[in-house]
Amino acid sequence: MKALERFGGVSILGGVGCYAFALTMLILAPYLNVKGYAEAKIINVDGELVDVPEYTENEAHGREVYIKQVCWHCHSQYVRPTNEEYLRFGPVSQPGESVRDVPHLYSTRRTGPDLSREGWLRVDDWHIAHFWDPRTTVRDSPMPAFPWLFSERMDAAKIRELVALLDSNGDGIVDKKWDDRTHWPKDPELEDIIDNLDTRGVDAPTYKMSDNGSDQWPTNPDALLDGTEGLMNAYVAGGHDAYNKENFSNTGDGILSDYDAAPVMTKEGRNLLEYIQQMGKPLGKWRKPIVYGTPLRGPTPPMRGVSTTYEGVNPATGATEEMTISIGDGKMPQRHRDARRYGYHLKNASDAEKRDSENKQKAYDALMKQWRTENPDWDRRLKDGETLYNRHCAACHGDEGRGNGAGAQFMLIRPRDFTRANYRYRSVSGGGMPLDGDLYRSLYRGLPGSAMPSWKELSSNELWLLVDYVKSFRESTEDWDHGTPWNDVSAATPLPQVPQISAEDLPETPDGAMTELLLRGRAVYNAFTCYSCHGAEGRGDGPGWALGKRENEGLLRPRHLRPKDAQDIAALRFRGGAEPQDIWRAMMNGLTGVGMPTVRPAFESGWKAADELAALEKAGAPAEQIEAARLKARKKLLVPLKDPRMIEAGIVVVGTDDNGNYAEFLPQVTRSARKRSGRWVVGDDW
Repeated sequence: MKALERFGGVSILGGVGCYAFALTMLILAPYLNVKGYAEAKIINVDGELVDVPEYTENEAHGREVYIKQVCWHCHSQYVRPTNEEYLRFGPVSQPGESVRDVPHLYSTRRTGPDLSREGWLRVDDWHIAHFWDPRTTVRDSPMPAFPWLFSERMDAAKIRELVALLDSNGDGIVDKKWDDRTHWPKDPELEDIIDNLDTRGVDAPTYKMSDNGSDQWPTNPDALLDGTEGLMNAYVAGGHDAYNKENFSNTGDGILSDYDAAPVMTKEGRNLLEYIQQMGKPLGKWRKPIVYGTPLRGPTPPMRGVSTTYEGVNPATGATEEMTISIGDGKMPQRHRDARRYGYHLKNASDAEKRDSENKQKAYDALMKQWRTENPDWDRRLKDGETLYNRHCAACHGDEGRGNGAGAQFMLIRPRDFTRANYRYRSVSGGGMPLDGDLYRSLYRGLPGSAMPSWKELSSNELWLLVDYVKSFRESTEDWDHGTPWNDVSAATPLPQVPQISAEDLPETPDGAMTELLLRGRAVYNAFTCYSCHGAEGRGDGPGWALGKRENEGLLRPRHLRPKDAQDIAALRFRGGAEPQDIWRAMMNGLTGVGMPTVRPAFESGWKAADELAALEKAGAPAEQIEAARLKARKKLLVPLKDPRMIEAGIVVVGTDDNGNYAEFLPQVTRSARKRSGRWVVGDDW
């Protein structure tokens, strides 16, 4: 006893006791609990008892990598039913989820977030950039980088040189005018880069979209390429989507960017990613997209116009002289796009062009300095917004807002280039600038299906500060403040109410395969040739997808509209929102910067035809005239038709689809084609 009373004995006894307690509570108890829970079954979100699938070979290997890399030290895999943890991480953990995990990976530390519900939360690109350097996605992350999970492409350095030389605006993407190699300038430096590129093409693009909807499909580079010119065409004419299953021809997006030179994950890294992305999916489709409307902007500080002078070089005479510039009330100065030159444009710019760029930059700096002085409230807002931007956004979008941050090279869907202000998800049609509320909404809910996360944890004021700072990046091809205005609420497309449709409003087809409403929707889909880009089955593989291939001069495939597998949540891939109002807005306004057009003219044409029919019926017009107007209205309104004459004329095709389901289509048959076939119907003027 006296020995125990000594300081050393007490310390040893206490240490052994604490260790035994920790071992029991953290290791033995969970292990025995899991071992005692014989079945790997859980209750999913639909209340059904389902099996937890065994790990695939890749996922099992990924779990080993997770343990080997000591990810469990900072990340837990257990959502506790306390302290509203389910609001942070998702549904609470169930014993059956851990039956296949021996040893378990519950962990205790949460230096990083819990990962047990990571599936569906972020796209692969985000994780890949995060593993390469966590600061590229989370500026304040304490997580170490894992460069040993990557391998460098053989020609990465040369590709980066090529991008730097042919990138005209500093966004990390080759200027589109260089897409065709025959237009390339004759330049010794350029020829040297080409001559030293690997002619076998082992670094050709590797990420594709397959017919069954898989986002990633390794190509066969050796079959794709033949010699140096073949390699360069694969990169430049084909870009990083150059795979063609028929003949390995170059059918890609025609974009060469820093993505083509980014390090690629090793097998260990890819399997680790597969393991992380399966976490939480056995629970079923529990994760939902954030539903959030477009807020209206409240009052903002007024903007005072300014006028200032500066010492500039007159590009015509080369003389230095005093120049005066001004801007009106309610406007913010915009940098001229030619104020900065990059790559080949900078290297080969004439003295006059360089003076002109310097002149425009000096003018912008002088005007902006004076504008900030005269508008102290806005000066403060922009400074606060810049602080937020540098902390949360610059890693992907870049310090200059060009979409060329350190993480951008890993992202198939490029971060937005704010200098171009091509915002797709907006309430305004045509090429108009979005409402401030549109930018706020994108920040709040994120853009599902891309690496852009939700920033809803920021306060409302912080989000508005980010909106203001992001708007300040906009550049113009004219001086100062020309172009369409921001936040023009009067130009917003009004959203109709969503019709409340009951089950009685959805009659089934004779074989019960599809309701008439869905048949009508499919007829609209086909008549508008949505299948041209999105594919006949909505898998984003239509023959005309390349028409919409550019997004900030980067790759953007048409939306894959169908779930890819039983666990997939299609709504999480509608970046602008999956609610009926969101889809209506996208169709009516179109999507700027890609091939998604507005359907407004077609619908307006249909409504006009319907009005003409109603007027004829009201006036008691002859039956033949009414019938002709009815056929015209039906065609314009894209209503599935069961009129035998329409079927006989080939305007409607009735039969079964590839899956044997009843189908009714309105094929795009041109007037000349109908005339050649001799198939004319009443009302052939449509």
